[in-house]
Amino acid sequence: MVPGRMESVSFLPNPAASSQPSPLDPGWVPRCAVFDCDGVLMDTERQWVDSVATVAREYGLADPQGLAEGLTGMTAEQIAHRVAEAVAAERLPGRASAPGSASAPGACAGEVRDPEGAAPASLEAEILTALTDLDMERLSRGVDLLPGALELVRALAAVMPVAVASNSRRDVLDLKMRSGGYAPLLSTWVSTDDVPAGKPAPDMYAEAVRRMGCTPGQAVAFEDSAPGATAAVRAGTRVVGLVAADGSGDPVSAPGFPAAALVCSFLDPQFLGVVRGWTGAPAARRD
Repeated sequence: MVPGRMESVSFLPNPAASSQPSPLDPGWVPRCAVFDCDGVLMDTERQWVDSVATVAREYGLADPQGLAEGLTGMTAEQIAHRVAEAVAAERLPGRASAPGSASAPGACAGEVRDPEGAAPASLEAEILTALTDLDMERLSRGVDLLPGALELVRALAAVMPVAVASNSRRDVLDLKMRSGGYAPLLSTWVSTDDVPAGKPAPDMYAEAVRRMGCTPGQAVAFEDSAPGATAAVRAGTRVVGLVAADGSGDPVSAPGFPAAALVCSFLDPQFLGVVRGWTGAPAARRD
């Protein structure tokens, strides 16, 4: 979710995911909740895209912004790999001024390179470090929270365990949770360092639910990306998708977005009514 998103007037089922168990099913009450981080709890998605574009630009790529926007939802490691591949594909023999080239700072004498002059393994590691360092530096200045997100986490955490599952690395996610004020409210948070595979694999949602002592069918998940929603669905949770609004303020879903329920804002009155039903339900009703 990005700044400028319209306030929604409804919390709706997603016709494209009608076969999925829904958090809107009558009588269903979650026993735990799992949130994505970037674009759901805080407005760091745009910042991350800008960081990727900045690093890609430093490596001389022709369309850094387009590349960065196309990599949304991937892990930092996956993004570093894609950027390194793009650099290797664009680099010409003898382009000695390009970062990672034989004469560039940090290049090692005798390093094995492909015919384009790149060193894919070392270049990928170099790009990953650059991405992480830039992201950490920007996060250290503070983060902007999504409207209503902290209040929603606080309300749910008062009656059930709440976790975060993010494609961020552990050190980055730790900083986000502390900077955003979420850390004291959460039972746990799961990063790419904690599981074999990041989203869209189900690993981190399954691990978050396991740590909270619940089953996936007892969990409600909150996601804003197709890879994240896919991960949550594959893990067996019921998914609320935080999406853009159409001209009338209703939520719209991109093709392939598998969240069973859609909302544009955590301030949506209908959504908050459902949440009040969850938080006010007797413990015996929690699925």
